[in-house]
Amino acid sequence: MGDGEVQGTAASAAGAASGDLTAILPDNVTKLVITHRNTRPYAPSTNRIQTLGINSINWCAQADLYARFTGGPTNGATGQSLTYTVQFGNNGPNLAASNVTRQVVVPEGATITNAGGGTISGNTITFPLVETMSSGVNNSFTYTYTAPIIPSGDENTATISATTASGDSIANRRLNS
Repeated sequence: MGDGEVQGTAASAAGAASGDLTAILPDNVTKLVITHRNTRPYAPSTNRIQTLGINSINWCAQADLYARFTGGPTNGATGQSLTYTVQFGNNGPNLAASNVTRQVVVPEGATITNAGGGTISGNTITFPLVETMSSGVNNSFTYTYTAPIIPSGDENTATISATTASGDSIANRRLNS
């Protein structure tokens, strides 16, 4: 089995509506795939009809964080000043996110001329930490950089993460050339 994969079998008497299989996963679940295999060997006289019923699936409440570019050019020439707007937010549905970090990475060799309220370290802009981001809240930042002389990549990458989030850092990209 691979990482995060659970395998199990629940036997029940023929025609019974029971046979529970309970799986508790150690990490947050971002995708659930249920595969059912009929394990009874085939024989012309064997009834292989089986029913798979899911009475309930319980999910823990999670914040739904996002990062997206809402403005900026799709490409730029060497030495050109490029301005982008990035939005970070929490779609909820009703859970606040804690200790929210928000960053943008610009192409290697670019010169950041306006960090939009963030701090610069190399080619990374880190925006102020948000202790609590309620459901429905978003913030936008506009930043500017000069395109590198020797292109090393064509992407800006925005990342948002938190201690009470969907479990994954979410990275959205927009090509800038």
